[in-house]
Amino acid sequence: SLAFMGELVFEKPLGKSSPPIALIPYLNTLAQKDFVAKATDSRIKVGGDAKIGIGNGMILDITANPDFSNVEVDDIFTNLTRFELFLPEKRQFFIDNNDLFGSFGSSLDAIPFFSRRVGLARDTLGSLIENRIIGGTRLSGKLDDNWRLGLLNIQTAEDAPNEIASNNNAMIAVQRKVFSRSNIGAF
Repeated sequence: SLAFMGELVFEKPLGKSSPPIALIPYLNTLAQKDFVAKATDSRIKVGGDAKIGIGNGMILDITANPDFSNVEVDDIFTNLTRFELFLPEKRQFFIDNNDLFGSFGSSLDAIPFFSRRVGLARDTLGSLIENRIIGGTRLSGKLDDNWRLGLLNIQTAEDAPNEIASNNNAMIAVQRKVFSRSNIGAF
């Protein structure tokens, strides 16, 4: 049992560790050929993510031209109501500390910030289509034992054929621990 464990004492103090940094670049290629129309198309997409530890409890996430192709596919639902479905977020950039941004409101009333809406827009016919994310940054984590902070900024691309302007999505959230099991938050 961990309750009966002793205190761990080192002969020498532990050395100062460098902040954790993770760089995740990617290269995505597409080549296709239409033998009937005798047309070929090839594209190369380059981007990446970075995670940088700041202090003991904060993480800075940066993404440029993100690729969400490795995200698990959503379950299929038939929605016969006029209300939107709220499926869980599965894109890696939005998952870490997502409770800090998405804990406002309720699914019965309204959710002021729902990360699944980032990267979606309505075209000229009113249909919901993908709006490419150019890049974004997120700084989130614990400032100390009582305070948590989250800053999120995402930029989406312009889509002229569908009359969709470039869009910036930003949110700031702060949370304070109150008593032993409660917290107060603002965004």
